[in-house]
Amino acid sequence: MIKPVISLAALTLAMCACGASEEARPAQAAASIDENAATYALDFAQPVVRHAVDPPVGALGGAKFVEVVVSRVENPAKLALTFVVDFETASGARTRLGVFSLFPPDNPGSFIVPTQGKVDGPGTIAVTMQSPDRQEGDARDAANVHVEISRIALRE
Repeated sequence: MIKPVISLAALTLAMCACGASEEARPAQAAASIDENAATYALDFAQPVVRHAVDPPVGALGGAKFVEVVVSRVENPAKLALTFVVDFETASGARTRLGVFSLFPPDNPGSFIVPTQGKVDGPGTIAVTMQSPDRQEGDARDAANVHVEISRIALRE
């Protein structure tokens, strides 16, 4: 009985390792956003980051996802954190693309949100941090929540 359990564990670890490697993934084109941009810091005093999208003509047709890389999370109270991703056009129209959450609530990671074909011209990708565990104006544990986003990119 021990050998099948060990074999299953080894197989699971091997599969996870294959998916974690950057080299194992096919090349993905960043259609529009400068990936060398500085890291963005979020907290409840500044819960929104915006990153301009100004792709070359024809580049938007292949962008199927917005990738958001949350590189660091400081959340000692483990408040639930959700991130709303919107596309704002140059004229000011705002379209909700999607929402993602951290799980556990202090775990960084890379997240993708489908563009649904709605990123169709120059504008801004806005990422807003929220917490359903926190009421508006509630300072409980809010001062201790800090999140860093190291990349916002359009992906095919």
